[in-house]
Amino acid sequence: MSYRPVLTGRALGQFNDFIKDHEEAYEAFMRRLLWLIDAPWDAWLVYPGGDEPEFRESQFGEHGLISFRVYDDAELLVISTSCGLADPVPLENRILSRSKIGIR
Repeated sequence: MSYRPVLTGRALGQFNDFIKDHEEAYEAFMRRLLWLIDAPWDAWLVYPGGDEPEFRESQFGEHGLISFRVYDDAELLVISTSCGLADPVPLENRILSRSKIGIR
């Protein structure tokens, strides 16, 4: 089953920036998105412990993280953020802090 991606809020604006100004990030984002529509459950849990397994994140190259929610019944991936290029906190710091709590 393939899921249909939907960009919302901040992710939509960031996606437009990727298209205009960051070709390499755009390509990495699209490669990851094409992978996620077939395998959303292989992405990282946002909340370890299993309380809300539908909230997921996945890294796209060295450019950032895609945060999304999986709606199984509707076969949707609702993408809320794509952190990275324009974020005030460098990607390396977010990955480091994630690894400190046991997420890779």
